[in-house]
Order: sequence, then C-alpha cells, then structure tokens
Amino acid sequence: DVGGWAIISVIRGFSTGQIQPFVRGASQTYERQSQPNSFWASIAWNGFLGCALLGISGQMIVQGLVQSLRDQCYDDNDTYPAQQQLAACNQLIAKHSGDTDIAAWLGWRGTAYYRLKDYARAQRDYTEAVRLDPKDAASYYDLGLIDEQSGNNASAIASHTAAIKARANDADTYTNRGHVLMEMGRFSEAVSDFTQAHALEPGDLAPIANRGMSYGLVGDRDRAEKDFMTVRRLDPSNAILMQNEVLLSYKTGDLRGAVDKLTALLTRNPNNVMALRMRAGLYSRLGEQEKYYDDKDTLWRLSKVSSNAGHP
Repeated sequence: DVGGWAIISVIRGFSTGQIQPFVRGASQTYERQSQPNSFWASIAWNGFLGCALLGISGQMIVQGLVQSLRDQCYDDNDTYPAQQQLAACNQLIAKHSGDTDIAAWLGWRGTAYYRLKDYARAQRDYTEAVRLDPKDAASYYDLGLIDEQSGNNASAIASHTAAIKARANDADTYTNRGHVLMEMGRFSEAVSDFTQAHALEPGDLAPIANRGMSYGLVGDRDRAEKDFMTVRRLDPSNAILMQNEVLLSYKTGDLRGAVDKLTALLTRNPNNVMALRMRAGLYSRLGEQEKYYDDKDTLWRLSKVSSNAGHP
C-alpha cells in the first residue's frame, strides 16, 4: 500500500536523516544535514500523501463494508439465510438511523422477519416503513400478505389498494387483491382485478384461471368456461386451472363434477396426493365408502413408499 510506505518513509527519515520523496519518475534522496529545505519538504509531502492515501483506503473499506451489508439486507432473491439478512439490516438501521434509506431497510428487515415466520415483527417494520415512505409499494404489498394470512381481509384490501396507488403497474398486487375480494364474495370486483393483472402480464395464465373461477362463483358459467378453455388450450396441465375447476364444482354444490375432474387429473398423475385426499373426502360426502377406502389405501401405500425412500 503506497500510503503505508509513505508513512514508513517519514518515520525512517526522522531516524536516518535521509528521505526520498514519493513523486512520479526519477527521484532523489535528500539528507537532513546537507539539504534541510528539500529534506523537510519531502517529509511533509510524504506525510501528507501517506495520510491522504490511508484515509482514502479506510473510506473505501468502510464503504465496502456498508455495501456488503446493503447487499445482504436488500436480499431480493433470498441469496442469504434469513438470520444473516436480519443481522445486516439491524446493523444498517442501528448505524444509520437518520439515513434517507431507513424506510427501505425497515422494509427489508420486515422481509427477513417474514422469512423467519415472525409475522408480528414483520408487520411492525412494514408499518413503520410505509409511515416513513408512503410511496413504499413493496411494504404495502407485504402488509397485505400478512393481513391475508391472519384472515384480516379488510386490512389486506386496504394494503393492496395502497400498494396499487404507489405502483399501479404491478400485476401481482392486482392478483392478490383479487384473491381477497373473491374470498370476501366480491366476485365482480375480483373479476376486474384479475382482468387488470392479465392486461399487465399477458403471458401469465393464472389471472385468467382465477377470473374464470370468479365468473363461475357469480353464476356466469359461460364466461367461466371460456376462461378455463383459454388456459386449457395454452397449458392443459395448468395446476391453478385444475384446482379452480375442482373448487368451482365443489363450491357450487356439484360434488360429482368435482370428483370427475379429480379423476381426470389422477388419470394423468395417479400419485397426486392432494387430488387423492380431495377425492377421498368427496367420496365420503357422497356416501361411496368403498371408493373412499380405495383412495385412503392408495394414500397409505404412497406414504409408505415415501417413507421407505428416505431410509437406505
């Protein structure tokens, strides 16, 4: 390190009475006794240069450490363990509490808590983040997810609506609000949100499948089937489509239709545990006990195979 060598040259100069200034190109050694003016000028120059370079190096190290903490805190792809993300965010918040980025760090710390399933602390941080930055769409979005998980649908709607106001082009937020609206029985509004989500992300078939579900629940079976057919044509094995078709049949009281759809799914994938469980429950409700026990036996065999696979 040049800065370090410059400081060492000053110390040696005082000790030996000789010094060589750090300058570009050829240099010369000056002696204290015979060339005092050049000697002391070189001492001053090397001292100044060394301190300046060491200061810059120290600043770069500090900046590098801060950037490393930022990278760990702003962990959008879950690259780091949640505890490491949390520790990085805590350090940033503690050392830079007055920084303009504090709202973002609080939001990301909320995400770390969310990953750790500490939803109360996550909600606290998200709430503080949007208080400091009312345009923080990401924290509003995450607040909506926590509200959904806790069954607080009214708050979830409010949070997702605030997120949309802050960032109107986010398809996921419309989709999430659509799910909550559908859960609340506000199917026409859900249709509107799923339509908007599809307009923003035309390649995503999930909003179309969900819109079909909403149409079906409001009693518009023609439009529901049209949306389902669109998804089926583009992706016949779409999991959301299959799930929604089954749920729609179930919610509208068509238990036999739900069984038929699950049977079609199991024809393609006989080991689909979720489908087997759902069909077993439907057979039980329909009073078809023999078929119920057949599905339960299949589930038991699959569980044994899975258990044995985990033991050499």
